[in-house]
Amino acid sequence: VDDDNGRGDGTLSPVVAFRVPPSNDFATAPALTSTPTANNIAFVFSATAAIGRAWAQVVQESQAGVLSVPPLKSASAALGPPECRQSNVNIGINTLYWALGRCA
Repeated sequence: VDDDNGRGDGTLSPVVAFRVPPSNDFATAPALTSTPTANNIAFVFSATAAIGRAWAQVVQESQAGVLSVPPLKSASAALGPPECRQSNVNIGINTLYWALGRCA
């Protein structure tokens, strides 16, 4: 807090820890529904929120655990053509069966 006198002599509060919960989560974690091939990667999943969005893409193995949200949403690290990804898809709580094609 500070006053309007412009002296920069205000006081900072102690750290206030808080957690922002995710807006959506997996009710059913993604799982393969068949053996992946160069032409087809099929999987199933479901979400917990009635209204949500989802993205799916194939990336280099080295990126899989470290990819942050912006490059995921922009598909900048995605491999293959547009048929090999899903971007910004409206989803709900229904079980979804997705297939990504031509990923090789």
